[in-house]
Amino acid sequence: VYYWSRATGNWSAPATWEVTSTSVDPGVGLGTPATTAPTNLNSNGITVRTGNNVTVNNSYTADNFTVNGTLTISAGQTLTVFNGTFSPNMLVNTTGIVTNAGTITPTGTISFVGNATYNQNGGTVPAATWSATSNLNITFGASATLNGLAQSFGNMTYTTAGAFTMTLGQSPTIQGNLTVTGATGTF
Repeated sequence: VYYWSRATGNWSAPATWEVTSTSVDPGVGLGTPATTAPTNLNSNGITVRTGNNVTVNNSYTADNFTVNGTLTISAGQTLTVFNGTFSPNMLVNTTGIVTNAGTITPTGTISFVGNATYNQNGGTVPAATWSATSNLNITFGASATLNGLAQSFGNMTYTTAGAFTMTLGQSPTIQGNLTVTGATGTF
């Protein structure tokens, strides 16, 4: 069974989802209303549709997972990207936005393609493949050590409200633009 977001809502709410027996999107409202939330164990694929914002409000594991809309991982929650038979195991398309205030644990592969956007609010940037035009936006407080940077990113933006000291846990490669906004600081 394939899960498709049908509305903005919490991942755990069945009303956020509809299911089909095919991997071809039938269109919003044309699937069967879901009775449970999707996981890697009860689905062949999971898609957050354009225009929907699905919030991970409990910890979940997903595989064959596509983000065309917005995915928000709440503070204290973990989204595990399972290393199943699909590659990548999580695909964030050019219209996709992921905002992470919790944790993403990739045991499988993650790809950000086109102009996909990833917003990191604390913690560690997950290992992924980033297109040259993808966007990594980082927001931290006054002092922080940022980890998960031993990767090649597209565009990278760091924003803080005040003076800051930022310690890079690793050295990133930035294919596009590096922008630092908000205040003066030390790297």
